[in-house]
Amino acid sequence: MYTVVELEDAIKTTLEAGGLDARIFHGDPQKGFPGEKLSSPVVFVLFEKSEESSFMSVQISGTTFSFKLFPAVKNLRSKTSAGRGDISSTGVYDLMQSIRTVLVGSTLGLSIQPLRFVSGKIDAMPGGLTVGEQVWLLEVFE
Repeated sequence: MYTVVELEDAIKTTLEAGGLDARIFHGDPQKGFPGEKLSSPVVFVLFEKSEESSFMSVQISGTTFSFKLFPAVKNLRSKTSAGRGDISSTGVYDLMQSIRTVLVGSTLGLSIQPLRFVSGKIDAMPGGLTVGEQVWLLEVFE
């Protein structure tokens, strides 16, 4: 069985190897962004919860883990530029799509079921910051 730290690290490593135009961090964006200023797109990887699951018909048990990813982009021009991007920067829409391209169906190099995308949303924050939220599930069977 993998630990939460191992799974979180595997997601971070896979995103870094996927060529995203963003810095990848562990943690919760509500507790603050790295450094004093957000100068480039970032993605936070955060464990949300786990639940035991069993499939009696095939006598398999395992654990379903839920992770949240928070891509964030700051663009002082407008919320539209933060969402869509512009000539000089990546927008949160592109960043969210890039995350999906890298993670959908990935096993992160581990003995797990492929990652599943559950949901996503975007919120515009004060100061030109746009933050997305994606929920991902992965299952580990024993």
